[in-house]
Amino acid sequence: MIRGERILIVGSGRSASELADIPPGIKLFTCNAGIRFFDGKAMDRPLDLFFCNKAKLQREKEIELLLVKIRTRVFVSRNTDGIRENTALRGSYERLLYDDSTDPWYLTRLIRPQGVQDIQGRCEATWTSTGMRLLQYALYFGAREVYVVGMDFGENGYFWGPKPNPWGHPDIDENFIRIVSAKYRNVFSISSKSPLSHHLPVKRPA
Repeated sequence: MIRGERILIVGSGRSASELADIPPGIKLFTCNAGIRFFDGKAMDRPLDLFFCNKAKLQREKEIELLLVKIRTRVFVSRNTDGIRENTALRGSYERLLYDDSTDPWYLTRLIRPQGVQDIQGRCEATWTSTGMRLLQYALYFGAREVYVVGMDFGENGYFWGPKPNPWGHPDIDENFIRIVSAKYRNVFSISSKSPLSHHLPVKRPA
């Protein structure tokens, strides 16, 4: 599903609003409230991968409704038992995979011998945000090109409005991106206004 493919990862940051249309011939990955980006878009297929944690699904009921509407080929979560038992979600996904999002297996293999630390270097860090976990999947499984939008380290709120957007892993995520930008030449920021563009080249998928 990933090797040799072009992947578009959509987060919920403000820069996602710069992407008006979904480029053809590209795999679609998103997580948590990022699914809102696809609501109302002209789509003739489901998402390719959706990652949502249990707390988000319980707290933001709109996510569940959108998943039923938009659908996904692969649903990744640490709450696989609860999702299987949720009759409302039946038919909204083809495969259900477990990931607790904290296991550093993908991350360490992508960036070794380097390690990700918090910005003060206080401790070895392994738990990036869910959006950065999607980037780990894309790189580890051999995507040809990866385009990222809407992952703005919590700056300027969400693409649907300037609400506060507290980012749980700002320094860890940014340090991970720094290492990725030095090691991989196939990862791009779609937005020149996103903080990602400080580290990644800006390119839109053709």
